[in-house]
Amino acid sequence: MAESSSRAGRPPSRNEAVALLVLAILCLGANWPVLRIAVGLIEPFWLSAFRMIAAAAIYALFLATRGSLRLPQPGDLPVVLGTGLMQMGVIVAAITFGVKEVGAGRSAILAYTVPVWVAPGAMLFLGERITRGQLAGLICGLAGVVVLFNPLGFDWSDKRVLLGNGAVLGGAVVWAAALLQMRGHRWRADPLALLPWQSLLGALLLWPLALLAEGWPPTIRWGWELGWSFAFIVLFGTCLAFWGLGMAARHLPAIGVSLGQLATPVIGVIGAALFVAETPSYSSLAGLGLIIAGVACGSILGRPPAEGAKQR
Repeated sequence: MAESSSRAGRPPSRNEAVALLVLAILCLGANWPVLRIAVGLIEPFWLSAFRMIAAAAIYALFLATRGSLRLPQPGDLPVVLGTGLMQMGVIVAAITFGVKEVGAGRSAILAYTVPVWVAPGAMLFLGERITRGQLAGLICGLAGVVVLFNPLGFDWSDKRVLLGNGAVLGGAVVWAAALLQMRGHRWRADPLALLPWQSLLGALLLWPLALLAEGWPPTIRWGWELGWSFAFIVLFGTCLAFWGLGMAARHLPAIGVSLGQLATPVIGVIGAALFVAETPSYSSLAGLGLIIAGVACGSILGRPPAEGAKQR
């Protein structure tokens, strides 16, 4: 990870914040098929718990080597508690469970209904204005999500599948709340400095959940496949992804961040097809095209006006 912008004495430029958002999108998109592999080797809640404790240790070690590991300031406690419990706890558990029950492609699609919930929240609570380009991109992208989801091909009689879909959709709502909190919070410290404590809070929520839902000891199929997939999930799908997303959410409008994240299921569906044999249907390909068009429309035409959301 690069030196933080706050340490350099300046916030990141818009282009730097966009680059961090792209990094987070790439990491999160690639993480979906890897999660699908991992949940076949270890139970989902235990995977989530181990993932968060490993991420907390890596964040803490990185900051300690720089001499910048500190307890959160009182003013940052709300975002530590909120994001730690929501993003690092509830969302991670819901998505990991959903991947096992639903599959990487469909769960990635459901998770990124986030803009549906972020857009009205950002306008209502943060005073952001949605531009015509963003609105057009949002409509186009969400149309793609609907086409990708394809409710006609959904097994509505399978309770486990219903629970898995519901868990991921609920996670999307919680994720939207976390993004709104990160954007609205007045940060005292760099987001990177808070990540060890947020990850630790997530782990403290996930460990009792894993014990209650899946028992002890966890069923683990040890081997090289579990080793590399867990390493990828922790390093890229968690550490880099959440750092990049936190920085982007701090410095970019919440609507823009959520719209950009619509690109994530594109990567997830393609990755699922390539690596876990989830062959995309014609509706999936049509939906991917709509999402790509929506992201392009929102990016090219959707730059918010300068008097939009408050700058942090």
